[in-house]
Amino acid sequence: MPEVKDSNASISHDASNKNTYKPYKSRKSFARRKGEVESIMKKFPTKIPVVIERYHKETNLPLLDKTKFLVPQEITMSQFVTIIRKVSHVERKVVSWNTLKVIS
Repeated sequence: MPEVKDSNASISHDASNKNTYKPYKSRKSFARRKGEVESIMKKFPTKIPVVIERYHKETNLPLLDKTKFLVPQEITMSQFVTIIRKVSHVERKVVSWNTLKVIS
């Protein structure tokens, strides 16, 4: 299985506290996110930067400690879901490919 690198050098939020948690899109402006992606793509041209967060209305899944990942271009969705399950320590029956929502 391809290796997925965590690109969270520092997390500026407390994922364990639901009251103070702000989604990545709210914490960083579009211009800043775009700049980060361009910088990462130059440094790692074969990787895709991905931000994974729990949906704000979700109550059963835990918040992830790591939200930013560098994903190989050749990874399949099923491999990616397996990696997310491992990172979130969630059983196979709880997370399936159709429970992931893509937000751009």
